[in-house]
Amino acid sequence: MNLRDITCLKQAISPMHKLLSLWRKRRKLAEDAGIFVVPLWYIRRGDQ
Repeated sequence: MNLRDITCLKQAISPMHKLLSLWRKRRKLAEDAGIFVVPLWYIRRGDQ
């Protein structure tokens, strides 16, 4: 494997890696938000 192959691989992996890390951040945000949203939803249902 020469240097050009490694560079091509890195260029191919980079966007995927960015997408993956973005998705992980999104999922973490969603989970953090879910911790707050779910109790509120239960409280709302309890009121009805």
